[in-house]
Amino acid sequence: MTISVTCPTCGTKLRAPGASVGKRLKCPKCGEIVALPATSAPAANFPAAAPTLKVSELKGLPKPGFRWLYVVL
Repeated sequence: MTISVTCPTCGTKLRAPGASVGKRLKCPKCGEIVALPATSAPAANFPAAAPTLKVSELKGLPKPGFRWLYVVL
C-alpha cells in the first residue's frame, strides 16, 4: 500500500511505501523534510455516516410491528 503526502513547502505530491508509516522523507524538489502520518488510512476512505431522522420527522409514522407488511416492487 502506498502513502501519499504533499510537501508543505513546494506542494509536490510525494508517495512512499506503506512500511514508511510514521517516518520522515526528503522532498526531491525542495529538500524539505516531510513527516509521514502515523496512520496510513485517510479519512476519505471511511464511509459517510447514515442519515438520521429528527424526532419531529418520526411523528405520524407507524410504529414497527408484525401487523405492518411492506412490499417493495
